[in-house]
Amino acid sequence: MPSNYSFLSGSNIVVYGVSPKRKTIASEITKQLRIAGYKVYQIHPDGGDEYFTDLKSLPEAAEAAYVATNPKNASIIIKQVIAAGFKRIWLQWGSYNKELVNECKQAGLQVHTGCLLMYIPNAGFMHSFHRFLYELFKGRQ
Repeated sequence: MPSNYSFLSGSNIVVYGVSPKRKTIASEITKQLRIAGYKVYQIHPDGGDEYFTDLKSLPEAAEAAYVATNPKNASIIIKQVIAAGFKRIWLQWGSYNKELVNECKQAGLQVHTGCLLMYIPNAGFMHSFHRFLYELFKGRQ
């Protein structure tokens, strides 16, 4: 089982689940990843100034995808990520089920689940403390 820290081993990350209309967990993930020095590409089907419509519209390749959508949409995203040759995927709590995790694993993706904020460097004390408790009580590491 891969370490959750290994998800952050690259420098380019695609984020799904952002919204131009409201703040989402994906918005906070984007903010914290950028503060930590990652290049983040936000995907939203409607596009816009801050968003790319799909993986084909990215200016450069990314190797990891963060997904914070409902499982129905996550299923579509996973197929796109697999087709694009990504190596790692993070599925936010509430965005996946066992079938989706298995689909990722069968395609050879390194799959991470839970809350990414716990692993982003300098995301804040509460996230670090949450990670400590999560790992203390046998959460994935």
